[in-house]
Amino acid sequence: MKSPIFIVIGIIFAPIAGILAFIISFEEYKHHYTNIKDSLKIPLQIALITFLFFIFIFLILSFFRV
Repeated sequence: MKSPIFIVIGIIFAPIAGILAFIISFEEYKHHYTNIKDSLKIPLQIALITFLFFIFIFLILSFFRV
């Protein structure tokens, strides 16, 4: 049985985690790259991976009873 609370938590917190991962990694990469395009590419990938990771984890957790 799916637990809808984990789905709701995933929908709320996965985008927040992705945005924070983007902000943190962008601030680091902007010091290492002079071109703004290069400093945006990797943080966008990191944000997408973080978002998908949290969605996946909360989706898996929703199948287990807590």
